[in-house]
Amino acid sequence: MRRNRPVTVSWYDREGQPIAMERWAELLADREYRRVAEDTVGDAWVSTVWLGLDHSFLGGPPLTFETMIWSVEGDKILDGPIRYATESAAIEGHRYIVAELRRRNELYGGPI
Repeated sequence: MRRNRPVTVSWYDREGQPIAMERWAELLADREYRRVAEDTVGDAWVSTVWLGLDHSFLGGPPLTFETMIWSVEGDKILDGPIRYATESAAIEGHRYIVAELRRRNELYGGPI
């Protein structure tokens, strides 16, 4: 028998500190605050952002950062989401993905 767990929503700032929903909404409206990193590699746009909303639906530390790989036009998701618990992990993950896409671009003439 499957038990239903209550769903809780938690918001965090970029330092991982819990914040009220109202403060989260203010920070979310600030594009500079949301943007962690972005790079273009060939036909891929790599975007890493602060979400502020915990996406660790199955437990573990709050996952509040996300990297997505989009087409340069921004109309197609090529890969992701890849989520992180800390800003430093998000930056490291973003750098790794960009380096891997550049390597693949050199080897195969395309990012993916």
